[in-house]
Amino acid sequence: MRIPIKTAIQISILMAGGSEFVFVLFKQAEVSGLSTPGLNNIVYLVVVISMILSPLLALLGPAIAKRIGREMGISLKAAAEESIDMKNHVIVVGFNLVGETLHNILSLRYIPHIIIDMSVTRVAKARVNNYPIFFGDAKKMDVFEAVNASKAKAVVLSLDDFEFASRLTANLRKKYPQLKIFLRAQHREQGIKLQKEGAHPIIPEIFAPGFQLASAVFELFDISPDQAELIIEKYKKSLLAQKKRN
Repeated sequence: MRIPIKTAIQISILMAGGSEFVFVLFKQAEVSGLSTPGLNNIVYLVVVISMILSPLLALLGPAIAKRIGREMGISLKAAAEESIDMKNHVIVVGFNLVGETLHNILSLRYIPHIIIDMSVTRVAKARVNNYPIFFGDAKKMDVFEAVNASKAKAVVLSLDDFEFASRLTANLRKKYPQLKIFLRAQHREQGIKLQKEGAHPIIPEIFAPGFQLASAVFELFDISPDQAELIIEKYKKSLLAQKKRN
């Protein structure tokens, strides 16, 4: 079970200091020959100072957590406020290399989109660069409510965990049946399973280099890019149909 990010920050700050148990451990280490009196004295001094500062950290914790949360834009409230007027937008789940590439391409065409990610570090860095990203646990449907999923045009799952992506697809299809769902797969079996769960038909990534090479070869035979795209798309559909029959 996850706890709110601000609470996690406050707990982390409080746990930063040492405790009296350190004295017991390092005294025993000295007796056993694993530590020296000089090293122990330094450790004791650091622990005592951290214990003295603990009340101050307890007072500063809420303020620090609030500031970090505000600067990173990680709260669901912030996401809801920013996306309240959005409609026909795209929700991108996962800000890995694929998610970032998708953001860059959508931005070129001014397609409205919003990103959610479970990594505080990635969210913080992206917010500094003005990416439309928020911290959120995609397992919780209130995250999608906050980003106005009921009015979205599509959701793209840029996730490496197939089982998680599969469960999320089923949950999204149940709550938002009108929502188109796009996601990656590593092989045809995964693609077929996700298609049955309501995801948009996809082709495994393993074939992507083959498609690119085929397009390059088509140019040598005076086949236009549009014709090449139609040929490849037809082949993609045949792969899915073939596997479905099997």
